[in-house]
Amino acid sequence: MGRQCEVSGKKTSFGNHVTTRGKKKYLGGVGTKVTGISKRNIPKLKMPVPSRLEQTAIAEVLADMDAELAALEQRRAKTRALKQAMMQELLTGRIRLI
Repeated sequence: MGRQCEVSGKKTSFGNHVTTRGKKKYLGGVGTKVTGISKRNIPKLKMPVPSRLEQTAIAEVLADMDAELAALEQRRAKTRALKQAMMQELLTGRIRLI
């Protein structure tokens, strides 16, 4: 089930845990109560970075999502304003529901 860690070479189970004699231990972690990453272990971390083409595709999708969210927020604002106006008309008695 586990994979081999690229940093330590040890077999990992889930996430960044390593099973050692039945005890779980964090890779590169420091501290006794709260596990963190020390400054000297940060250069050892390998972070996958997508290609420039993939980054551009991701940016385009996110920009499209931002535009769609803006349109939805504008539509919601118009709907709320219309609802407020209709409620005002009903409360003042200008319009009656039958």
